Amino acid sequence: MIEFENVSYGYEDNKKVLESITFKIEDGDFVGIIGHTGSGKSTLIQMMNGLLKPDSGTIRFRGENIFGNGYNLRELKFRVGVVFQYPDYQLFETTVIKDVMYGPMNMGMTQNEAMDAAKQALSLVGISEDKFNKSPFELSGGEKKKVSIAGILAMNPEVLVLDEPVAGLEPEGRRNLLKLLEKIRNENHITIVMVSHSMENVADYCNHVLVMNEGKLELNGTPEEVFRQADKLEKMGLSSTVAYYIMRELEKRGIVHDDRSITMKEAYGCLEKLL
Repeated sequence: MIEFENVSYGYEDNKKVLESITFKIEDGDFVGIIGHTGSGKSTLIQMMNGLLKPDSGTIRFRGENIFGNGYNLRELKFRVGVVFQYPDYQLFETTVIKDVMYGPMNMGMTQNEAMDAAKQALSLVGISEDKFNKSPFELSGGEKKKVSIAGILAMNPEVLVLDEPVAGLEPEGRRNLLKLLEKIRNENHITIVMVSHSMENVADYCNHVLVMNEGKLELNGTPEEVFRQADKLEKMGLSSTVAYYIMRELEKRGIVHDDRSITMKEAYGCLEKLL
């Protein structure tokens, strides 16, 4: 679905923000992008729908070069929707329903069509009808995030890209939002790309992980392939998951012979069999 081939971008203190990035995202993937602040994650996702143009290399969406002659970048922004980390930067209308209607109206929908699309999207993310005519700035942090996601979903995108979607939320709010993203992926058949600092969230929900470090793509694979390379992650100042370290320690002590579980669910399963 999305392909980066030798993509490089910009210079910061004589250093590239992104350097020779190559990877593919398949239709239906739930991709987690991890890395320290300044590693290039946010720049990377802004290139997925053409918000930023690389200095070199090629970005393709469904096989087509998005910066090729005649390519419709405006349409791409409807097909690949980006939700930024801070919803206050993305919300601007006087009411929730107007805010979510903005994208569909911009696509060319009639007011009635945009209203229907907005109501469906808000219902999907769990925003009740009694909040439709409230100012989005009166909502809680978690509700604002849901409204900003609904604003993208109302345009019926093929890919939903989120920058730190659960940052600043309480534990229950984080779980609920991640379950919502999983539901959207499964029921609406939308490919999801999520920037995250939580190794546990990525291991629990994603099927594909990209690890950025100083503008380079250091690791690219399944959660199992990535999080079992704890030594490499630690050299980048990152870590594997808590479950991985617990099971590794139990294995060192001869208590378990595990294949290095990376999620708590897997670790519980292994210990349950042992007990």
